[in-house]
Amino acid sequence: MTQGRNAAPSHDEKQEPYRWSAEDLCGPRGEAEIVLDGDVYRLRITSRRRLILTK
Repeated sequence: MTQGRNAAPSHDEKQEPYRWSAEDLCGPRGEAEIVLDGDVYRLRITSRRRLILTK
Protein backbone atom coordinates (compact mmCIF):
# COMPACT_ATOMS: atom_id res chain seq x y z
CA MET A 1 0.00 0.00 0.00
CA THR A 2 1.38 3.44 -0.96
CA GLN A 3 1.27 6.15 1.68
CA GLY A 4 0.28 9.73 0.89
CA ARG A 5 2.56 12.65 1.65
CA ASN A 6 0.73 13.41 4.91
CA ALA A 7 0.75 9.83 6.20
CA ALA A 8 3.12 8.93 9.01
CA PRO A 9 6.02 6.71 7.89
CA SER A 10 6.11 3.16 9.17
CA HIS A 11 8.98 2.14 11.42
CA ASP A 12 10.55 0.19 8.53
CA GLU A 13 10.59 3.05 6.02
CA LYS A 14 13.31 5.62 5.58
CA GLN A 15 11.80 8.86 4.34
CA GLU A 16 13.91 10.95 1.98
CA PRO A 17 13.47 14.73 2.22
CA TYR A 18 11.56 16.49 -0.53
CA ARG A 19 13.86 17.96 -3.18
CA TRP A 20 13.15 20.87 -5.50
CA SER A 21 15.33 22.78 -7.92
CA ALA A 22 15.97 26.34 -6.69
CA GLU A 23 15.34 27.54 -10.25
CA ASP A 24 11.94 25.81 -10.25
CA LEU A 25 11.03 27.39 -6.91
CA CYS A 26 12.26 30.88 -7.73
CA GLY A 27 11.24 31.06 -11.38
CA PRO A 28 12.63 33.53 -13.92
CA ARG A 29 12.72 36.39 -11.38
CA GLY A 30 15.00 34.41 -9.09
CA GLU A 31 12.79 34.94 -6.01
CA ALA A 32 10.16 32.96 -4.16
CA GLU A 33 8.06 33.64 -1.06
CA ILE A 34 7.66 30.86 1.48
CA VAL A 35 5.03 31.10 4.23
CA LEU A 36 5.44 29.40 7.62
CA ASP A 37 2.98 30.00 10.46
CA GLY A 38 1.83 33.22 8.80
CA ASP A 39 5.37 34.62 8.44
CA VAL A 40 6.63 35.29 4.91
CA TYR A 41 10.22 34.40 4.01
CA ARG A 42 11.93 35.33 0.75
CA LEU A 43 14.25 32.89 -1.02
CA ARG A 44 16.51 34.54 -3.57
CA ILE A 45 19.18 33.32 -5.99
CA THR A 46 22.07 35.80 -6.05
CA SER A 47 24.15 36.81 -9.07
CA ARG A 48 26.89 34.52 -7.69
CA ARG A 49 24.45 31.57 -7.72
CA ARG A 50 24.03 31.39 -3.96
CA LEU A 51 20.79 31.15 -2.02
CA ILE A 52 19.66 33.70 0.54
CA LEU A 53 16.63 33.13 2.79
CA THR A 54 15.38 36.23 4.64
CA LYS A 55 12.37 37.02 6.78
